[in-house]
Parts: sequence; structure tokens; C-alpha cells
Amino acid sequence: MNYHLRQLEGLVERNGERKYHLTPLGKRALAVLGSMTDELENGYEEYLTKARPPKGEGFVIWAGRYFYLLAFSTFSFLLGLFVFVHTGVRAGSFTEIWYYYAAAFAILVIVLLVWARGWVRREAERVQGGWESFLDRLMGRRR
Repeated sequence: MNYHLRQLEGLVERNGERKYHLTPLGKRALAVLGSMTDELENGYEEYLTKARPPKGEGFVIWAGRYFYLLAFSTFSFLLGLFVFVHTGVRAGSFTEIWYYYAAAFAILVIVLLVWARGWVRREAERVQGGWESFLDRLMGRRR
């Protein structure tokens, strides 16, 4: 959020109660933006799309990276589990049925990770979209 507030420097400032309000320049900028029509000339459309970052950036990318970190950690745990079971079977402490138990557990974890990947992406995009709509309302923009 600090990055976005730095982008609005001079237009928005914080008062003594730690609440943000528009400066006179910010009010003037909103008045100018409000007076613009929705149907812009073709030349201006390019500037507006450059001003808004692509939807896939920011929080969605970081959520995906942390998910892959979780998936790698889980894979390492499953590999360690199979080594542990294999060592136990070779030493005679476990029967061979433990291979099947470990395989069933690994399949369950992989299915859960595949499901969670879709869930993480949907939730990250929902949070990102909520943040963008909050900024749009703050700036008085319409979508």
C-alpha cells in the first residue's frame, strides 16, 4: 500500500487522526477526471491502459510463489517419508504394506495440492480485484 500512496503523493495526505483525505490538488484532479466522458478519443485510451498495471501482477504473483514453496516443501517431506519407509522395510521393522500406505498418502497430498493451486489462484485474484476496486473508489474512477 505504501507504493500506491507514494504514487498519490501531493494528491492525498494523512491528517492527525491518521485518516487520508484529498488535498486541494487532489480535489481538482478528481474534478477534471470526473468531467471526462467515458468515450475517449483513441489516442487517450493507450495512456489509460498503461496507467493501470496488468491484472496478473502484484499479489497474485507472490501468492503463486509461496504456493510453489509449499509444494516443494511437501515434495521434500514425501520423499523423506518414502526413504523412511524403505529403510524400515529393508531393516525388517515394517512390512511391505507400508509402501502402499505411503503411496496412498502421497497421492492424497498431491490431489490436495492440485486442488489448492486452483484455490490459491482464485483467492489471490479475488483479493487483487478487491484491492483494485478499492483504489478505483478512492480515486473516484469508474470501471
